[in-house]
Amino acid sequence: TEGTNKTIKLNTTVKDYLDSSDEVDYFSFKLSKGGSIKIDFDFDVKSQYTVKLVDLDTNKAIQELKFSCEVNTVSGRYEKSGNKIRVEKGEYQIQVSSSNRSKYSDKQYKLVVNYDKETGDNYEKENNNTPQASNIIDYNRKITGNLESKSDIDYYMVEIKKAGAFQIKLQYEQN
Repeated sequence: TEGTNKTIKLNTTVKDYLDSSDEVDYFSFKLSKGGSIKIDFDFDVKSQYTVKLVDLDTNKAIQELKFSCEVNTVSGRYEKSGNKIRVEKGEYQIQVSSSNRSKYSDKQYKLVVNYDKETGDNYEKENNNTPQASNIIDYNRKITGNLESKSDIDYYMVEIKKAGAFQIKLQYEQN
């Protein structure tokens, strides 16, 4: 089944639905500056969705979110958010599909791609999940990153030009 394929505005609610359990909806957007993205998703509690963020410049998925709900709510709807990730300028696409045929719903979902422009270049840039895709960073400089899932691994590379000792300081939230 052919799904939606349209360009969307950032920080604006998009409403759509899946006509069938094998449909995929595509929402594209362009970033003129790097920054952070967090996806909010509002959906029917009886359904399960997969929402992928794809970098169209490399054609690789940089975040895959599974949205489901194990409780009933008064409204019959539930809202979840993905983890914030940092991305560079470029073209991106959100792909929405049903992640379980038996949990398919043709009810409307709502999607918001929350974008914050971040100044400077001292932020992790996805996709840095392999040594070959390491973020190159300077020493004596604080870098902010985050793990977007339990299986996320972030790689960084620093060039030390002369012999000596160095120390890595890691600051993180307790939970």
